[in-house]
Amino acid sequence: VVADKLEDARMFLNKAEMTLNGAKLLPKEILRGMPVNKKELKILKLIWHKCWKDKKIAQEMGISERTVQNHVRNIKDKLNIYNIYGEDASERVALCREAVRLRLV
Repeated sequence: VVADKLEDARMFLNKAEMTLNGAKLLPKEILRGMPVNKKELKILKLIWHKCWKDKKIAQEMGISERTVQNHVRNIKDKLNIYNIYGEDASERVALCREAVRLRLV
């Protein structure tokens, strides 16, 4: 029982420190209901909050620029961006508008 309480305390302190360092932790129940996965959500937030391009996102996440582009394409497919905003709107703007509408960012 003592070991469980110590582990719970360590986990709490670890998550508290992560939050203080700017991490946004979401409960698993919320993540399960989201249309995008954790990595896609992180990319979406970097696009929205920091206005970063693919190259900068790739550097930040330690993945290739092509992988970022694939994730962005998958996000657009999952959020059905093309049918909502048409071809005239910038894809990044449309992506961000839909993310805001769905309260993902």
